Amino acid sequence: MKSFLLGFLLWLFVIPSWGQLILPSQVFSGQQTATATPTPLSSAPLYNGVVITALSTNTAAVYVGPCVPTLTTSNGYPLAVALQSIAYAVTNAASICLLGASGGGVSWTGN
Repeated sequence: MKSFLLGFLLWLFVIPSWGQLILPSQVFSGQQTATATPTPLSSAPLYNGVVITALSTNTAAVYVGPCVPTLTTSNGYPLAVALQSIAYAVTNAASICLLGASGGGVSWTGN
């Protein structure tokens, strides 16, 4: 009985957003060219994360991953094939960085 009461009080006072459905108000998208320096995607508030896809015209691999710690070719995920994709559950697109040589880029979308 005590555990039920404690759980109910937590639900009622500490975590009021549990069980609430939050719908995103808009969809964000963009295209970005990779550079030799890790560069974040454009800032966009997200509820459901972001999908990043290598451009069909890529001639070089693009590495994607979190900006912290600093993205490198050793810790990034390579999008080595045109139209290859990866998804991240992040709350802002700017927390994902791109890194690559000339000739690589991505398109991205999220909400």
